[in-house]
Amino acid sequence: MIAATADGIDALPPYSNRGVYPSIVDGPYPHPAVGIDGYNSTVFCNADALVSELVAMLIDFGLEPRVCDGPKVRFYARNTVIIEPSGHRLLSVRSGGQNPHPFVECKGEASPFVCGFLRGRYDHNPSRIDVCEDRRAAGLFHRLHRLSKRIAKRYGIQWRPEGDWSTPDAGRTIYIGSRSSQLMVRIYEKGIKFAKDSGAPTTDELRNWIRIEVEFKPQNPVSRRLARTIEPSAIWGSAQWLADFAQEAFAMEAERININQRRESDQARALRFMGSQYGGHLRALYSELDGDLTAFGAAIADLAGIEHTHH
Repeated sequence: MIAATADGIDALPPYSNRGVYPSIVDGPYPHPAVGIDGYNSTVFCNADALVSELVAMLIDFGLEPRVCDGPKVRFYARNTVIIEPSGHRLLSVRSGGQNPHPFVECKGEASPFVCGFLRGRYDHNPSRIDVCEDRRAAGLFHRLHRLSKRIAKRYGIQWRPEGDWSTPDAGRTIYIGSRSSQLMVRIYEKGIKFAKDSGAPTTDELRNWIRIEVEFKPQNPVSRRLARTIEPSAIWGSAQWLADFAQEAFAMEAERININQRRESDQARALRFMGSQYGGHLRALYSELDGDLTAFGAAIADLAGIEHTHH
């Protein structure tokens, strides 16, 4: 972890996933988010039944969901949106058209509920999971700016800033990783965004509120299988660069997991094809040799022209 110094903005207080910083809930602002903040998934069920059950689930969690028709979405016949009384969108369910199964898109406070509900009730294939950590400290964005550049350079991954960096309180964002990859980190001034969205004055407390968010988009059989059950903390350990970032940023000891499919060699592919193509003949040969693996191996060696000693 970066050591604290006595030079003001460059000082880095100790981070912890146990919550070292004062909770933003102490002020007139939303509770800081930690954990799943977005969950998108294809769900293998009836769309109308899914919408009804999602509404019932959100009511059980104390929300006041309302159902309305959303704007048209390409490739889908319907876009059912579930909103709060204020008009804030909780989630959408797209269905019909070219897609045989409904697709749920959820972002924000309803995401942990939707994730738990789908995992406990339906067969589904998540296409994107967002996990976030909110932190608050003076100068934190500047320190994460330097740390993110260092991590990107160390691992040779993309790093890019976005937003207006010359105008105070305009809102800045940092991205680590490619948008098209399985993992991307987004660091932004959440408090400033909250002030803009809500009309609240931009106070120092809001300026210090920073969100660090991981976007996980499974793209191979290994990661797609893991996405159905993976815990938020495990996503931070799904790449070495991400685990190092989490450790240096907020002392999170994320256990490394593998989300990449091991590339099959040409030889392994050829042997797999041979087994598939000639499996019946090989099994027949094995039976003719009364299940003697030594004799079976010798017969295969003879067929391959491999010299060996017969016993």
